[in-house]
Amino acid sequence: SLVSVMFVGLDSAKPTSQLELIILVTHDQVYVISMAAVGAAAFTDGGLASFFEDPLITKLSFDCRPDAEILWTSFRVRLQGLCDLQVLATMALSPAGQYMISRRTMFQRISLDHFSDTDIPCFGGAQLSLRDARYLIVAYFMFDFFEEEGRQIGAERIRKVISGDYTKCHIRDF
Repeated sequence: SLVSVMFVGLDSAKPTSQLELIILVTHDQVYVISMAAVGAAAFTDGGLASFFEDPLITKLSFDCRPDAEILWTSFRVRLQGLCDLQVLATMALSPAGQYMISRRTMFQRISLDHFSDTDIPCFGGAQLSLRDARYLIVAYFMFDFFEEEGRQIGAERIRKVISGDYTKCHIRDF
């Protein structure tokens, strides 16, 4: 299984920001989970926690650190089975660069920044995130020759987040 994961509502500039939506996208399905509707209970009794901790389900994320941080600090869920597309994109598009590739730059460089969003419904301002979640799957297949590195470095990034060794910066950390 391959699932693109996007969290909406987190703002690193505002430490009190709240997770509003979780967007999960497969090759043919889109799930939008409102945290206001389901609350933290969605992470108990085998719910979302079992999904996020299942190492057999490949979860795609672009810079997994904020996602891993909110899952760990808010719900004590350790993200597993992750492939970090920031790692794949940086290795493919800027192999010797000092800085990591941004999501926007990645989409521009692989020509995914010009498609129309008219077929994507808007959920409380989450239209861009929904589009990006869909495009992460396309990007994964464009860069999948770096998948092993994306998994290994993603796991190391998650380990650092959980141990409290996480600082936000744009300098390459791998």
